[in-house]
Amino acid sequence: MAEAFFDIVFAADPRFPGGTSTALASEVKAARRAGLSAALLPVLSPLLKQARPVHPQIKSALIETGTPMIGPAITVETRFVVLHHPLVFNQLPAAPLSVRAEHGVVVLHHPPHDGRGISDYDPAEVLRMTGLMLGVTPWLAPVGPLVRKQLAGLESQTLPLDWLNLIDLDDWPDQSERIAAPLPATLRIGRHSRPHPPKWPDTVETALAAYPFAPDIHVSMLGADPEALARRYGVTCPAHWRCLPFASQTAADYLATLDAWVYFHGDDWVEAFGRAILEAAACGLPVILPPHFRPLFGPAAIYCRPEEVADTLADLRVNDAARGLQARRARAHIGKAFALESYPARFAAIDPAFASIRRASALPPVPTVSAPPSIRRLGADRILMMSSNGVGLGHLTRLLAIAEADPTQPQPVFFTLSRGEPFVQQAGFPCEFSPFHRNLDVDTDAWNDNLALSLTEASDFHGVGVFVFDGNIPYQGVLDFMAGRPHIRTVWSRRGFWRNDHDPALARGGAFDLILSPGDFADIIDNGPTAHDRAANQLRLPPIWRVPPGPVLSRKDARRALDLPESGACVLISLGSMVNNDLGGMPSLIVAAIRDGGDIPVVLRSPLEPEGLSVPEGALLRAVYPVTPCLAAFDYAVSAAGYNSFHEFTAAGLPTVWLPNEAGEMDRQELRARFAWITGAGEMLRASDRMRVNPVLDRMRDPAHRASLSARARALATGNGVCLAASLLADLSCMTVFRSDAEPARHV
Repeated sequence: MAEAFFDIVFAADPRFPGGTSTALASEVKAARRAGLSAALLPVLSPLLKQARPVHPQIKSALIETGTPMIGPAITVETRFVVLHHPLVFNQLPAAPLSVRAEHGVVVLHHPPHDGRGISDYDPAEVLRMTGLMLGVTPWLAPVGPLVRKQLAGLESQTLPLDWLNLIDLDDWPDQSERIAAPLPATLRIGRHSRPHPPKWPDTVETALAAYPFAPDIHVSMLGADPEALARRYGVTCPAHWRCLPFASQTAADYLATLDAWVYFHGDDWVEAFGRAILEAAACGLPVILPPHFRPLFGPAAIYCRPEEVADTLADLRVNDAARGLQARRARAHIGKAFALESYPARFAAIDPAFASIRRASALPPVPTVSAPPSIRRLGADRILMMSSNGVGLGHLTRLLAIAEADPTQPQPVFFTLSRGEPFVQQAGFPCEFSPFHRNLDVDTDAWNDNLALSLTEASDFHGVGVFVFDGNIPYQGVLDFMAGRPHIRTVWSRRGFWRNDHDPALARGGAFDLILSPGDFADIIDNGPTAHDRAANQLRLPPIWRVPPGPVLSRKDARRALDLPESGACVLISLGSMVNNDLGGMPSLIVAAIRDGGDIPVVLRSPLEPEGLSVPEGALLRAVYPVTPCLAAFDYAVSAAGYNSFHEFTAAGLPTVWLPNEAGEMDRQELRARFAWITGAGEMLRASDRMRVNPVLDRMRDPAHRASLSARARALATGNGVCLAASLLADLSCMTVFRSDAEPARHV
């Protein structure tokens, strides 16, 4: 039985960077404006090789209209399912689509073949595939006449009217008055597109005709790659072209800098629609296009051949009235032919009874809410978070930070090789512990086989749809588990500062759908393997650190909570588990120097260490996790430079002497410590710096020095990426994955 009903369900990969996503965002708004109930069924398609978040315009439209995402854990019914882009749906998904529809529509945002006749997809095969996954034979909906021309033989299953892109004129400021005013000395022309070479004319001669060099013409191009254009034309990109990176500014801001819009492309390229053209004309810019666009845009543009562009621009240049007339004509035609209000008629043409049904079930206006804007998600899959062994709590802490960042999402489930399992349960999350093979007398291959089985059982039991691994090297058991559950979306969370001998593990990233790379305050001096990795499925995020729920304690309350003296300077000594870190007596030297200077050393015992450890004379021993809420209790700290401590202490502005763990299996903590020292955000000691202990700690007793370190440290904390990471995983938890069958990844 279906658990929800919607008039329309949009099915799409919402990560597309161009016009497909913009068109979908407009349809979401059009449906809500018409009073239709709608939802987005997001899919993860292999078509996009580059890792991307949900397109910002789709995200904005979903939030603005209250339109939910629906995930695999819920089954919905709908009158119409609208599948956007044929190349997304030309293979079966890895799991059933969670939608039952009366009617289906496949929006063809891409032509079946290019200008040379080379096929990109077979529309008949798309019909067959989508019919199998939906249980109903859908309609093909070309977005323009050039796509329709390529559907010969499929007329009976093709909608009679094109599924045109829609636009809300309110989103595009009217430039027609400015365009009609007398021009300054220079006519500013431009274009906007993805940096795909076929979207430019074939030869440099044609390109220079379309975008001419003249003293009174200024040419700019948003989405132009000079190197790609130089390769296309065999010469350096023309010097008078101002090339701006794609998405370096909003389309609306860019259009406000132009007096006319010119778009010509190569013969191999078939422009299915031309979203950027629609947006330029909607602003009232005079738009100059090749004649084959006339059936689509009609009076909204001026049509000519490339060699006629210069004369056309010259006419516009001297004729203010003609520019103004064309600007008003373009905006008026766009507002009529591509208006959001025309959207419901498409569905009434498919199902004549829909008009009366819609009037009876129209939605009320979207209520105004004061809560922070977020996407509604229905039927999101649970997320299984796995941390590797490690020697401390770093991997587990980073996952906890992400899990706690969005309490509105389905509760994550943890699977860890770390002995920190009790801390996950204390935070309120289910957790399963499995010992690492080094802690057992077992064969490594057997351990990996058991790990794959344990992960499979855990994911099946909890209904998991997303798997997140935080660790340096994905184990073979992890890869085997992922290969055996192809419907599960997979993520590798991987911090930087790797040592060079860890480089081979990078190859395992190809087994994951997404690699999340949390940044580091010290990124600028990371020269290791991850810093140079350009994996297509990688997203680099701001640094992530844990901010535990609950209050951050004042100095007085923090000292009371830790049972510390109310007066006197207390110094936090946090050197981790020290299981693999031989500091050669440095901890005792540090404690003695702090004590001899009249301060109170407080040794933070790793919660993974057994109780009853000896404490250096004159030091207090405390075992608390997490310590972050209590940092105000301390005047300064001496700490290992692990990822979490470095970011938590720096963000809190706690003056710190960084004493890195330089064991071979660790990240390069010495570089983080050096960065803090160089930038004045911290002090640095290494295991060999016995003679420097007293001078460094003497400086830390100076309140002015500590204040300077604190201010520089806080300045480094430009933003916590934890909410972005949580949002990316939440979006992924709603996605149905499409993937080709592949052999399980093996050791590399």
